[in-house]
Amino acid sequence: MPTASWCCGTATDRVAARDKLRRDTVQCEIWPGDPTQGLLSLLMRMSGRCWDALEEDLTLLNLHEERGLTPEAIAQHTGRSQSWVRSRLRLVSEVPEEGRTAVMQRRLSPWVAVRVIAPLAQTNPAHAIQVIEATAKHRLSSRKWRDWFEAYRSANQVVRQRLVDQPRLWIEVKRERALARESRELAEGPEGKWRTTCRRLTSGLRGLRQQLPSLCRGLDPMCQDSCRLAWARSLSLRRKAGFRTEKGRTSTNVTLIYQNE
Repeated sequence: MPTASWCCGTATDRVAARDKLRRDTVQCEIWPGDPTQGLLSLLMRMSGRCWDALEEDLTLLNLHEERGLTPEAIAQHTGRSQSWVRSRLRLVSEVPEEGRTAVMQRRLSPWVAVRVIAPLAQTNPAHAIQVIEATAKHRLSSRKWRDWFEAYRSANQVVRQRLVDQPRLWIEVKRERALARESRELAEGPEGKWRTTCRRLTSGLRGLRQQLPSLCRGLDPMCQDSCRLAWARSLSLRRKAGFRTEKGRTSTNVTLIYQNE
């Protein structure tokens, strides 16, 4: 028997084999060879097997850190994409230990761990731990956690703390607002939706009109003419679409009024 102590079979595999044979000890076939190649072969041959949470990721981490293989080399040998290998390595390297435990306990999906917990832990580790603890209380889908994290990234410090303290409350408020908006649009009909779109266009065009002087300042005459020409074309397109402009009390206030036939 070879003296090497390496074994590419995982603990889960060994326990499952022992239970299936209903024995305390079992005989095994030892293949002498390079441990690195053995781990790569394990990943390739077990592609159809349902891996336990983080089991495959820890194997990849061993190849990357202990064996010195780059993500590109791992992807090439295992038939995986480089982005997939990098995301799995990121899961085990950037996610806190509490996050890994939550993934193993099925309280946190690997997607949320990589896309939400990992970047959150880099900027605010305390908030990351608090969110991981919240996953035990609030069973939210990956899409809801994605929406939550988008709101967190654009919020100030006070609002961020509130989002971390009560993540489900923010989800419920967002859902109630969406339902209220849908109910309002349904009650108003196509006409109400059209008016809402007009108001948004008016606000956007007003902002563009206010930015025009500062945009042209400091530019060469050719660029200034291009900006003014683009603005004139936008006015022309609005008129062709059935709108006319009306000057308000200030020179920068532009209102769109629909021309009834």
